[in-house]
This record gives sequence, structure tokens and C-alpha cells, in this order.
Amino acid sequence: MISSRYDKITKRDGSIVDFDSSKIFNAISKANNEAIGSNKISAKDIETVTSDVIELINRLDHQPS
Repeated sequence: MISSRYDKITKRDGSIVDFDSSKIFNAISKANNEAIGSNKISAKDIETVTSDVIELINRLDHQPS
């Protein structure tokens, strides 16, 4: 998987934690598991979407939260 330019993120509660791209992957996978029939995507597509999200995060002008 692609890595983020951010090592840390600030959570909504203000705590600072390590950036973990697997959390993005897992969230997309869980959403995909709830999809019905032809709305499901392949594991490869989940990886592609995850990489696309991380690429967008890398374009941010501020640290993600």
C-alpha cells in the first residue's frame, strides 16, 4: 500500500496517534461487506480506492484529523 506523508494524525478528541493506512482499508472493506450484489467491489478495487484516498490525504495542506 501507498504510505502517507504524515506520520501522525490528530484524532477528534485531540490525541495524536500514528497514521495507519490499514484503518482506511478496513473501513472500505467493512462498507463493501454491507454492499449488496453488483455493488460490491473486488479486493483489488478496495486496495485501489485505499491508495486513492491516501494520495488525496497527501495533497492536503494540513495534517489530517
